[in-house]
Amino acid sequence: MSERERDDNEDAAWLVARERGQPGPAVSDATAARYARLQSLITDLPALPAGVTPRAGWQQDVLASIDAAEAEPDAPSNLAPVPSIDSAAPKRTSTRRRRWAAATASFAVAAVVVILLAGYLDRGGPDGPAVESIVAFEVEPADRPHRGSDPSAGDTLIVR
Repeated sequence: MSERERDDNEDAAWLVARERGQPGPAVSDATAARYARLQSLITDLPALPAGVTPRAGWQQDVLASIDAAEAEPDAPSNLAPVPSIDSAAPKRTSTRRRRWAAATASFAVAAVVVILLAGYLDRGGPDGPAVESIVAFEVEPADRPHRGSDPSAGDTLIVR
């Protein structure tokens, strides 16, 4: 049995004894501190949302991250970042609001231009032509029967 296997067996026996509240084999202070840090990290984890299962192998990734941090505290971890639950759902509300605001502003500007243009062209008189002489429109009724002579859904507006 190699020294590493012996150390792993002693660590496992120490952890089992600790969980059971029984005296067990002694481990080094560094190993005890490592497991205490791991226990505090696990205790601080938030509860999983309903229907979510933990990713396979997350425990080994945590231990590898702790080992890497202890070996070189300033070195970045080479583990893949795990996305947080908050980043799983895209935040689209601000983009949607901006699009609606831009569309509303464009529509308002177009409406003001049309109103000003109609007011300018509707003067009639000798200065300018009336709107009716520039723009002609008619409503072509749809083939469906409908009551009255007012335009209804399906009719076609023809503007010249």
